[in-house]
Order: sequence, then C-alpha cells, then structure tokens
Amino acid sequence: MMSIVVLVFRVYGLDGLWRASLGALGLGFVIFIHELGHFLAAKWCDVHVQTFSIGFGPALPGCSFQRGETLYMIGVLPLGGYVNMVGEGTDVEENEDLSALLQEQDRPAAHADHLGRRDS
Repeated sequence: MMSIVVLVFRVYGLDGLWRASLGALGLGFVIFIHELGHFLAAKWCDVHVQTFSIGFGPALPGCSFQRGETLYMIGVLPLGGYVNMVGEGTDVEENEDLSALLQEQDRPAAHADHLGRRDS
C-alpha cells in the first residue's frame, strides 16, 4: 500500500497524491452509501445484520466495534464493502434446498405450452 503512495508521489507529485486521496475518499463515500442501503433494508425487514464492513479482509487496528448484534468495521482492502446478514452463507441445508428448488424450476409446467405465444 505504501509503495503505491510513493509511486503516485514520484510520478505525479504532491498534487497527484492529493487528487488520488480525494478520489479514494469519494469512492469510499459512494461505497458507504451503497452498503448503508443494504443495511437499512435488512433492518427494515427485521433481518439481523452480523457485520457491516467498508473494505474487505480483517479490520484495521482500532477501526471496529460491536454494537448490539452488529460488528461495524473498516477492512484492510478498501475495494468495496459488505453487509453480512443472518441466514446468508454456504450452509449445506440451504444449498440442498436451493438445488431442489432449481430442479423444480427446470421442469416444464403443464400450462407452459402457450407462454410466449402471441394471440392476435
């Protein structure tokens, strides 16, 4: 991470470093607003949120706290963010249920022969 800062400084000078910092802050703000939308929608639908993170990976030192059931954090890699809700994941039972549902959807319905046909 530090080598990127040094490279930007050497190539573009202090002005380039300032512009890159403002761009990163602006992108971080957009990511925050986007993830906040997911968070608020989950809370509105009474879904418990386990983690609200700006950035990926482990939390930066001193940049995480727990409030209620939710862990709020700023991750090491500032390339996005995520909201981890209860019920999301790769549980075997969920995958089996999803597989059965998808197999059901692949079967043609008895009344599907007229779908997509235009009657004039």
